[in-house]
Amino acid sequence: MNSWTETSTSDYLHVSSLCEFIRKPELEAWRARVGNKAAGAISRKAMKLGTAVHAIAEDAVRGREFKLDKKVDGLKECVAALQSWLSLNKVVPVAIETTLFDHENMIVGTPDLVVPVEVVDWKTSSQIRPDYIVQVNTYIPMAQFTHKLAGLMGRIVRLDPIAGVFTEYKFPFDDELYEATLGLARFIKEWRKIAWQQ
Repeated sequence: MNSWTETSTSDYLHVSSLCEFIRKPELEAWRARVGNKAAGAISRKAMKLGTAVHAIAEDAVRGREFKLDKKVDGLKECVAALQSWLSLNKVVPVAIETTLFDHENMIVGTPDLVVPVEVVDWKTSSQIRPDYIVQVNTYIPMAQFTHKLAGLMGRIVRLDPIAGVFTEYKFPFDDELYEATLGLARFIKEWRKIAWQQ
């Protein structure tokens, strides 16, 4: 792997974009149940919440003050869950919201937090989905190479916007899943080349 943290991203496949190609049956069923219009409105609210939570999480991990936007539904609860998690975990940041590059495979991604033993990603969705595992698993080799670390685990922390509690899923790096993800990345890049030529 050949990775570092300063380059153009124009020709690179973002890990988050790659994960959009992974089927999400539970979301498909939900959208069919509530309808496209309602699903779109709910998704926009969820994106607004996610953006606000990530900004506050960055400030909190850096030890900076932050303000709650009372207009964002669920933010107060997510922040309560975040503060609970931080109180239980001694966080020594290696990198916070730092973009990483895998130049060999032309993949780019920005994990929320890298600590000496794991890559952490915050989520505010209703459940921890398989594509989140793919996302964080893909970050691990990039973080290890860039920050000269070894044996990193993955940890997905879900901050509940209703109950104000957190749930989490911690897992070791899965090499087989990573190789399959690289195969998907190659397919997507080839598909894009063909599509753009039309």
